[in-house]
Amino acid sequence: MSRAAAAHLASAQHTTVLVSSVSFWEIGLKAERGMLELGDSFDGFLTRIESMSGLSILPVDLVIWRQVLALEWDHRDPADRIIVATAMHHQATLLSSDRAIRAFFREAVW
Repeated sequence: MSRAAAAHLASAQHTTVLVSSVSFWEIGLKAERGMLELGDSFDGFLTRIESMSGLSILPVDLVIWRQVLALEWDHRDPADRIIVATAMHHQATLLSSDRAIRAFFREAVW
């Protein structure tokens, strides 16, 4: 995590971190492909995540799907589109190292 992203988290007025559930799908795929080591099974990893305080896992519901399809953004990665739409819907700052996301969504920090 960059210094700017860490500083943003440290200075946040609220203590709840919002995470789109699609992020866990991406983590699971990377772990399956050997691109990410979780130190546990995926189920064990999810159990640890679910027990963390100050973390809210946001579902991808019909409201988010509508926002995804309404994005005026020529970006084909569905997970990135879901993450941006979720941040927009919740009026949240998005922490991302992805340059395409940061170029499109001005509320992204890294």
